[in-house]
Amino acid sequence: MFARETHRIGARILIDGAQLVPHRPVDMNTNNPESFIDFLVFSAHKMYAPFGVGVIIGDKKVFQEGEPTEVGGGVVDIVNLEEAYWADLPEKEEAGTPDIIGVVALGRAIQLIKSIGWDKIIAHESQLTSYALTELQKIPEITLFGDTDPNNTPSRLGVISFAVKDVPHALCSAILSYEGGIGVRSGCFCAHVYVKTLLQVPPEAEKALEREILNRDRKVRKYLNSGQIEACFDIKYYTRHTDMIYKRVGLK
Repeated sequence: MFARETHRIGARILIDGAQLVPHRPVDMNTNNPESFIDFLVFSAHKMYAPFGVGVIIGDKKVFQEGEPTEVGGGVVDIVNLEEAYWADLPEKEEAGTPDIIGVVALGRAIQLIKSIGWDKIIAHESQLTSYALTELQKIPEITLFGDTDPNNTPSRLGVISFAVKDVPHALCSAILSYEGGIGVRSGCFCAHVYVKTLLQVPPEAEKALEREILNRDRKVRKYLNSGQIEACFDIKYYTRHTDMIYKRVGLK
């Protein structure tokens, strides 16, 4: 629907697939002239590869138009005092020395995902997410956000956002990391307005929080309700890892 409406007004649509691509097959619908995705982007580090590599997929003709996004070594064929003649793709859009090892690692990660197979990946992540939702809902001190129905996990990703009563999100994530070696995200996840709406932060508290941040006041007690904790359950994890979350926050 979004793609169709975007194309109706003559615009192009870009989908950020960083969180989706490692967990579900993605069809850019290129054979549909109305509802195809113009651009798809994703990151290597969310596909079990190292940091530093990003991927953008789109119509080759678009990248052939205009000047490179960044200039540097390798993007030109000829340079003189009047003009620069750009190289062909992909060199035109890859200024400087590329992250060769990162690209190789991403390729290997993609091969690994394909070798496991989407059916097994989806089944494992769905079972794990269902277990996590079921167990987390047994703990009254934990508030879950989003779809909390364990039966819906085949149609959603294994990303669970939650908050622990009277425990700052940064402190909770630090405890999980330091005591259990468990990496979670904490804060507003690049969606400050949305997260603050979910947390029902009053306008006066929001303004006070903004002043504290701008004044670099990092006192823990003032951040009790300013963010969430986000855990992602994927093919690397098992039910015992979910149990570790309970134990490390002192709730089981």
